[in-house]
Amino acid sequence: MFTSLGLTVRRGWPHGDLFMLGYANGFIGYLPETYDIERKSYAAIQSPRFMGRFPFVAASGDVMVAAMLEAPGSLSRS
Repeated sequence: MFTSLGLTVRRGWPHGDLFMLGYANGFIGYLPETYDIERKSYAAIQSPRFMGRFPFVAASGDVMVAAMLEAPGSLSRS
């Protein structure tokens, strides 16, 4: 995840501590921001290809950030 996306998560995180981990549980490689995707940068086009995945689309980073910020609220205690 590019730093700008990680900082967006940190700013929007409603809880205390936040630890961002990379390269865990079937990682996808880089997660570039919209600017890099629109430029068709290495991180947006080549890196996913090397990982056997499709290239990212402009909304990929924003979708991931939104999912990360919504996830804690979707968890319920049993």
